[in-house]
Amino acid sequence: MVISFLLWYLAYVVTTPRFLFSVLHGQPSIALIKLDMPGHLWYLFFAICLYVLIPILRSITASRDLTKYVLALTLVAGGALPTLLDIPFLQDFGTVTLLRDNLYGAYGYQLGMGYFAYFVVGYALSTCELTPKRLRLFILAGCLGFAYTVAMTVSSSVILDTKTQAYFNYCSLNILGESCSVFYATRYAVEKHTLSPQLSTKLAMLSDSVFGIYLIHMRVINLVCLVVEPLKYNSLFMTGLMVASVFIISYLSTRLIRRIPIAKDWIV
Repeated sequence: MVISFLLWYLAYVVTTPRFLFSVLHGQPSIALIKLDMPGHLWYLFFAICLYVLIPILRSITASRDLTKYVLALTLVAGGALPTLLDIPFLQDFGTVTLLRDNLYGAYGYQLGMGYFAYFVVGYALSTCELTPKRLRLFILAGCLGFAYTVAMTVSSSVILDTKTQAYFNYCSLNILGESCSVFYATRYAVEKHTLSPQLSTKLAMLSDSVFGIYLIHMRVINLVCLVVEPLKYNSLFMTGLMVASVFIISYLSTRLIRRIPIAKDWIV
């Protein structure tokens, strides 16, 4: 994981215009130090921290009462609170701003209520009984979360007169609902239905490539934007084209890298 992070950090840094400019002026080492870490690589930091916390997390999931307590805390402090703090018209209240800046924005809070909570939630979802009623509830939660994400992103962008990604935060209740919905529905489909060998193979290949897709997709987005953004078509069509292009190119790139003997173990 650490080697993967370092390799991808270097890969993103050396392909930035700022780094290339520094190389031309004979200052590549300064560019490596001053350039910020690629935003999406935060996930690797959290994954490493999660590995360190696993002994503590396992002791929590070993207790049914502690598991219920963390789940309740997740819904309130780890989901509902951050979601409310993102609503634009509440930003005028001093208390909301104070909480947002000093609690919600704190690295330690996101670590504790983010992946700390998701580990326990994932354990609960992977061990609970599968029932059609629960499946319907989780699908409803996922749909509501998705609708909330779209509606609030559009309305907040209009109100604030700028693009916002506040509602994509993994600590918010809408994202938690979407994640749990996908997890439970996938588990239900796999365990309750017999998948064909062909579909099982395709799903296994996709699952095997997810991490690589995540690592490489930001640079693919940059490249696709150079081609797609100048096109003046319908926004919905452009969005679909962007999503499809980024996914296909990222997936094929990951599969290609995984064919390299050393790279498949250390890069993706």
